[in-house]
Amino acid sequence: MTILDAVDWPAVREHHEDRVRVHKELRRLYRKGAHAHFADVGLGIPDDDLNYSAREHGLGPKILALNVNAEQRSLT
Repeated sequence: MTILDAVDWPAVREHHEDRVRVHKELRRLYRKGAHAHFADVGLGIPDDDLNYSAREHGLGPKILALNVNAEQRSLT
């Protein structure tokens, strides 16, 4: 038995599909020019599962609170 035998492969696949879904949503929002929503999704604000690091450290709201012009800035 190897370490790979202990992996929950259906869970890995589901996690990967979730990450691909988020990636596609971020690309759609970026192309659309929806900067505020793009930033929210990127920071995991509407859904904690969108950004695990931000969720773990509560970073999303902190980042936006420290940047009062976040919604006005261009994403270029």
